[in-house]
Amino acid sequence: MKNTKNIAILAAVVMLCGTWTACGKAKNDKSMNNSSAEEATEQATEAAAKPVAAQSGQAYLLFRDSQDWISYDGTDSSMLAYSAEVVTIDGNGQYTVSLTADTPEFRYSVTGKEDGIYTPSGCSVTAVVIKDGATACPNAVITIDSVTLDGEKKELTAKSYTTTVDGSLHCNVYNAAAKSPAVDARSAEGALYKDNNPATPALSDVDAYAPKIVEPITFSSWTTMEVTFTVSGM
Repeated sequence: MKNTKNIAILAAVVMLCGTWTACGKAKNDKSMNNSSAEEATEQATEAAAKPVAAQSGQAYLLFRDSQDWISYDGTDSSMLAYSAEVVTIDGNGQYTVSLTADTPEFRYSVTGKEDGIYTPSGCSVTAVVIKDGATACPNAVITIDSVTLDGEKKELTAKSYTTTVDGSLHCNVYNAAAKSPAVDARSAEGALYKDNNPATPALSDVDAYAPKIVEPITFSSWTTMEVTFTVSGM
């Protein structure tokens, strides 16, 4: 009888230990699952695209479609601010800026769905802009080297020039409203006009410069636009 009693007590202890172990494992599994979920959430948050705003001394690609709806003006509130490529101008050399409509944030803002389909079309203005360039790099001259849409380089039909607009340096790729270069226009070869007077050209090939250096059809439909340019004069 005594042995039987001892065996019963031992069995009860073993069962109790098993229960404690199971409870401990369940708690640990739950804790590990919660930890994994939190880490996954943090990683997803960090990986999420953030809107890009150009800072003083940085170049960005200004764009407004023909309806003045789809745009990027260098601020993080623009529809095309997600994945916009801006670059700090730190001296003479070649740089690239770009915009893309191939982001879930853009698609959602236009269609209400992250997997919606929409491609920008038409253009009222697109230009390389150096924010606060008149003070950040006042002697800089921007020359457009290439315009690429969806991997295809477009023909440049005129020469680009640099001008100052509201304290920033602008170099038009296409400006529907402008009929001729601004009076303060300058190029890598020098000012286009003497004393800012269009009646007195300073360059022999002044007529080669224009506010539209690509054809309007260039912007008929696109997803990603990339402009490469050279900065000189610094």
